[in-house]
Amino acid sequence: MWNPQSLQNKLFDFIQTLVDNDIDIAFVTETWMTCANNLTTGLLKESGYVMFHSFRSDQKGGGVAILTKTSFVAKNSKTFKFKTFEVVVQIVKLFNQVHAITLVTVYRLDESKPVFIQEFYNFIEILSTNYNNLVICGDLNTHINKPTETFVSDFNDILNTFSLSQSVHFPTHKLGNTLDLIIHDPSILTIDNIYVEKPDRSDHFMIFFEILCNIESNSKREITFRNFKNVDLQNFKSD
Repeated sequence: MWNPQSLQNKLFDFIQTLVDNDIDIAFVTETWMTCANNLTTGLLKESGYVMFHSFRSDQKGGGVAILTKTSFVAKNSKTFKFKTFEVVVQIVKLFNQVHAITLVTVYRLDESKPVFIQEFYNFIEILSTNYNNLVICGDLNTHINKPTETFVSDFNDILNTFSLSQSVHFPTHKLGNTLDLIIHDPSILTIDNIYVEKPDRSDHFMIFFEILCNIESNSKREITFRNFKNVDLQNFKSD
């Protein structure tokens, strides 16, 4: 998982990281992509990765993506529209072809915190109702390392409501805060071996981790992939 603050001008280093570490799946925020297909998506495909993403065609910044190896069986890719965050969702079938894992990349915009809390609650409710085996990753722009803050407490209440866990407990940004999160249901999936690397050309660290489950691929091999309604709205505080 990484927020590169523009993927295109760091693409060759990023691809080298994917290849060197044999990354199976990557969650990327702030891609700064402006169209569906370009040199970036082409070079990623040549390197063995398919990029499903949401982009901004009319303004700079933003953009979220999920990258999977071309050998994986991905389906039901979907984007959602919210005022306060960008998000893409993709289902990858498991080896037994019955169950599937739902991959989600989220990037929270610099918008009203109470509106985000309401929208994020609604989104998690949609996911919990319609999808299984959730892995939600991205830059939530939430100082999760400051649990006494009202906004963080409200955010954690949402996770608790849906029995979700947040697994990143160390700084992910050069200023020392934990902004980039891994969220999942610990009763279903296991997140393990989490560590970071600090690239020179982004304020955010790269986060590597393992999700312990089997994925269906064209070669039918077993793999481990890495990297890569009871909320009280009266308690929410305005920015």
